[in-house]
Amino acid sequence: MERAVILSESDTIHGRHLNLSLHAPMLPDAPSPWAGFDLSGTLADVVKRAQTEVEKKKIEHAMKEGGGDKGRAADLLGLPYKQLLAKFGVPVPAGHAALTVEEAVEAARQLVCT
Repeated sequence: MERAVILSESDTIHGRHLNLSLHAPMLPDAPSPWAGFDLSGTLADVVKRAQTEVEKKKIEHAMKEGGGDKGRAADLLGLPYKQLLAKFGVPVPAGHAALTVEEAVEAARQLVCT
């Protein structure tokens, strides 16, 4: 209190004179991202589900960032356009070999691991 009286330039003592640190109220812990995730089955099953979910989220993010342009999204993801089409289940034009989702996932794995 004595310090506040000394620091005050007038007859009024303000909070800044008391050197009180006001902290934001503590927020509750965020829920775990695994709270709603199905962890049943073998490790391989869980990894496949997790990978599929992560790929879905990453593709959605790339599509938003690319303004809905699949070609731009493919570039952002570092995937060939045909692989992105295969992930969407879009038929590839005649004369072009379509990749299955499994082939596209494996190609993506190889890109990530190299």
